[in-house]
Amino acid sequence: MNQKQSSRDVILDAAEKVFATFGYEGASMREIATESGISQALLHYHFQNKDNLYEEIFARRARVINGYRAQLLDELFLDGRKPELEDVLEVMFGPASDALGSSTQSEAFTQMVSALVSSGDERSRALMIRHYDPIARKFMDAFLKLEEPKLSQEEAAWAYLFAHSTRMQIYAHTGRPERLTGKPFTESRRRKVKANAIRYTAAGIRALHAS
Repeated sequence: MNQKQSSRDVILDAAEKVFATFGYEGASMREIATESGISQALLHYHFQNKDNLYEEIFARRARVINGYRAQLLDELFLDGRKPELEDVLEVMFGPASDALGSSTQSEAFTQMVSALVSSGDERSRALMIRHYDPIARKFMDAFLKLEEPKLSQEEAAWAYLFAHSTRMQIYAHTGRPERLTGKPFTESRRRKVKANAIRYTAAGIRALHAS
């Protein structure tokens, strides 16, 4: 165990890897205990059950990532500034590692978020409402404040949803980009794809408003 980490953080880091690999249903407290090197008794002491542990993973990361993005959005509009649509999308499309300070920390969590977004069960829906709808609404508000394009509330909601879907394709480690392009998805290529995705999404949002 890293001396700077509490046993609680060690458990959460290990649980991220297990949930990312096996999903909620496939993950077990026993597997998480093994991955963390911490006894099941201590696991249950800190989190009581798998549901609580699963939610705390999202709560812990969302506080940091969403707080970081919210601050960047606020800075874009500081002192009455009027940013471009691309500026807002740059904040949205930034990797989670910018907020967490480590790409290794963000990979497993990104996989968990991808699974959460695509799930329609009650647990996933409740987690989205608690931990992700607030930052979604902040991005919608940012879209609504822009001078161009002038979006309606409904258009701002779809702009966020379309943009978020595009963003997930960049960071979800599914192997699909490699299969379809026939090229390794390196970090330098990911940065280029991110820039293209922002241009693509901005054009789509403007076309959405014009339709």
